[in-house]
Amino acid sequence: MKPKPRSPAVSLRRARESDKPVLERLMELYLYDLSRGDGRLPDERARFGYPYLDAYWKERGRLPYLISVGGKLAGFALVNRWSPVEGADWAMAEFFVLAPYRRHGIGERAARLVFTRHKGTWHVAALRQDRAAIAFWRKVVGRFAPGHHKELNVRGDDWDGRVQVFTSRG
Repeated sequence: MKPKPRSPAVSLRRARESDKPVLERLMELYLYDLSRGDGRLPDERARFGYPYLDAYWKERGRLPYLISVGGKLAGFALVNRWSPVEGADWAMAEFFVLAPYRRHGIGERAARLVFTRHKGTWHVAALRQDRAAIAFWRKVVGRFAPGHHKELNVRGDDWDGRVQVFTSRG
């Protein structure tokens, strides 16, 4: 029997302010993906824009990460402390993996790297209409914290969707 081919290494690094242009471009791809479900439209410059990006280098409690696979840029994760429900030490604000890296376990491995980097209670929210994200986070969180997580159904002024709640022990 042939040995199973080794999958490329997934790495996570804190994005520097000099990485902001790269993160902005990745964010546009991410927001385009989201537009398929929420109907958002780009502005007159064909940009969706993300008003909170600068804050990730200016405010405490906001952490931008770049994801790489085998040394090549593969996505990003934005971590902060905002959640539509009380009790989060950490929240996955935005998470994106480029299409060629999807369905190969890359996103799950990257998410685990983020979770293990920050101990505490995590909230990972997905909009109700984003069924793919809900399924992804159910699977990832279920494997990361088997039997020690819960899913909340949140409907309110600030959020309409699902929130995965679990604890990372680092």
